[in-house]
Amino acid sequence: MKRIPTLSLIILAALSAIPAIAQGVVLKADVPFGFTVGDTYMPAGQYTLSSPIAGVVRVSNNDSNASATVSTIHGNTDPGHASKLVFEKYGERYFLHHVLCSKTVSLNVDIPEWNSEKRARTREAKLDHGEQILVAAR
Repeated sequence: MKRIPTLSLIILAALSAIPAIAQGVVLKADVPFGFTVGDTYMPAGQYTLSSPIAGVVRVSNNDSNASATVSTIHGNTDPGHASKLVFEKYGERYFLHHVLCSKTVSLNVDIPEWNSEKRARTREAKLDHGEQILVAAR
């Protein structure tokens, strides 16, 4: 009878260790243009992306102190064998929209549309259609 609670604790301990392992995985990407993540503008440069906790992505510029932490939605897009960042472009503005990671599920996420992106999309909808831009990550 005592085996069931003990077994449950072992299973819970093993499952709780999975996010801790995934936290060690980071993506690095050279982004040649300034972009917005959430409502934060990020300059062009080399970036590190990590997931400190499930449902959150931290984007940090390695050359400056610029960083942003945003909540995410589990992505349904298969990253294939290569990790990449997917940006939506409206006019001259880029917005980080998807992080596709072949290494871990915790970094295979969608970033919800924030107010700044909604305003840019609405403004540009009259002029032309948005386009997606891919940047390789490793």
